[in-house]
Amino acid sequence: MANEKLLSINYLKHFQCLGSECEDNCCSGWDVHVDHDTLERMHECPDAELRAYFEEHLQLEAPHTSCPARAARFTLTADRRCGFLGEDKLCQLQQRAGPEYLPCLCSRYPREENIVDGVRERNATLGCPETARLALLGQGALTFEEEGVEDRWPQMMHREQDSAGASGAKAYRAHFSMVRALVLQIMQNSKRPIETRIFRLGELCHTLHDLIEQSRFGDIPARLQAIARRRVSWFAQRKKAVADEVVAHTLQCLCGFELMELPLPLRYHKSLAQVRRAFSDIVTLTPVEIVSTLERAEHKYARTFLRRYPRFYENYLVNLILKQLFPFDEQRPVWEQFQELAVHYVLGRIQLIASAMSDGDFQPQGAIGAISSLTRTWGANSEFRKILGQAGLVKAEFYAGQGVPCAFIST
Repeated sequence: MANEKLLSINYLKHFQCLGSECEDNCCSGWDVHVDHDTLERMHECPDAELRAYFEEHLQLEAPHTSCPARAARFTLTADRRCGFLGEDKLCQLQQRAGPEYLPCLCSRYPREENIVDGVRERNATLGCPETARLALLGQGALTFEEEGVEDRWPQMMHREQDSAGASGAKAYRAHFSMVRALVLQIMQNSKRPIETRIFRLGELCHTLHDLIEQSRFGDIPARLQAIARRRVSWFAQRKKAVADEVVAHTLQCLCGFELMELPLPLRYHKSLAQVRRAFSDIVTLTPVEIVSTLERAEHKYARTFLRRYPRFYENYLVNLILKQLFPFDEQRPVWEQFQELAVHYVLGRIQLIASAMSDGDFQPQGAIGAISSLTRTWGANSEFRKILGQAGLVKAEFYAGQGVPCAFIST
């Protein structure tokens, strides 16, 4: 049974919602969906006044678009705040009706859950500023820890991985545990610069992608373990994980007008404004000059910050890796998943540097704001992802890791 064992990512044991003290309230800036079971409880509420209160703020989904997790949504105000959010930034629904009438989405946020080979894995989105603080400013690596079983959030399953049942075209999924262990071995090797780790991960993902495309599933363990064992050469340590062109292209996209016109969360609009102010002369620079500008700013502002929080970038990416069951998301090829991870790194790095340039220094509050607002926007706004996609940020030829496995020559 999947419920017999529960693992929770280690920083969640310290998590506590900040409520009205939160700097980026989760009850605004995106749609709040109501699951079918909660909707039924609202319809069957014995208190007529409460039923009318619920219906005033509910919008049913069209039958052809609804699903059990999204049977309805709460109406939003003109500034995209949940209709139940009070002026005190607390939930009036919970205060008036009680927690049993909160949708599953609201009661569990920011927690998410996967089921891996019959074991529940609880993690969290860093779109919440408090989970971002706990994960990114901590000194330790991210790991799962066993918890006592409880069923407070019974509808939390997000993705499922079943190694024993992998067969046919999906037989490669039988190697999930081994692949994940190698991915974490690479990404949590704090002796290497983060760019070196991402570049090596790119080589592993490129090899895995090719083996899957060729249906050579039996070769996966030996080929990937050989990559993980290979000593990183002097040349590879200086190889950029992402080509200058994609870094420059990403920055140009962030400075464009298309994103600023989207109904994005207010905090992310502020992050974009910081990027545009920091790099106002972007149109006059070549890709190499753009990257040089970024590197100078990072060198000037980041050295002290990253010494104090050495796992900042690592934990940002590892949290995504664990949450998304990387690189075995069934919806996308392995190489595309790596490209998206690389884009997350580039976006986070650019916005972190822009925040530092705006504040005159790397400050924890600004760094957390940059990452949490980016994570939240990426997860909730399909138009944002669409614009980045149309800008070509997932094209294989942009990535330095594509087609250059010789960069990791053992010496």
